[in-house]
Amino acid sequence: MDIDELRTRIKSFSELENNWDSYGAEKITKQSITTALHMLSPFFYRALSINKPISVFPMRDGGIQFEIGDYKEIEILDHEINEIDFDSESNIINRVNSTWGEDATELPI
Repeated sequence: MDIDELRTRIKSFSELENNWDSYGAEKITKQSITTALHMLSPFFYRALSINKPISVFPMRDGGIQFEIGDYKEIEILDHEINEIDFDSESNIINRVNSTWGEDATELPI
C-alpha cells in the first residue's frame, strides 16, 4: 500500500461502529485515528527505508495497529503508542511505549 491508501484506510476506521467484528469490538476512537494519521509518515518512511511492507488494521479495543514487515507492530490507542519487535519465533524482543499529546477535537481531513 502506498501512503495515500494507508491514509484512506485509517480514515475509513471512523465508520466502524461498536461490535464491528461481531465479537464485541469497540468503535475506533477519534483520538486513535488522529494519532495514527499524525504518525503515518514517520512509520511509512521507516518501513520504506528498510524495504518492508506496511499494513494497518483496526483493533478490537478501539485502537489501530501498524505492521511493518514480519517483525514489528505498532499499536496506537488514543495517545499511547506501543512499538513491539519480535524475533523469528514471535517472541517479543523489544517494547517501547510512548505518547503523543495533541487532543482530537475532530478528525483530520
